[in-house]
Amino acid sequence: MKDRHSLPAGVTDRLADGATIYLALRQHFEMTLEFASEYAGITPERLWEIEGGVDPTPEEREALAIAYGVDEDVLIDH
Repeated sequence: MKDRHSLPAGVTDRLADGATIYLALRQHFEMTLEFASEYAGITPERLWEIEGGVDPTPEEREALAIAYGVDEDVLIDH
């Protein structure tokens, strides 16, 4: 069973390079901004803001955790 708290090496490398957790996860899963935003129910413009460092609402964070298949605590911790 996959540990939803651990991050793949590609994600941790992107984080080390300065990416936000949201951008790092989307890039790791090779999702377009449009696909990820539609899947999470967030506008592309809003997801772009979140990926740029704007704090998501609790509802947005939950939706993105589901979209990326990680525990919400992973997003809070990064």
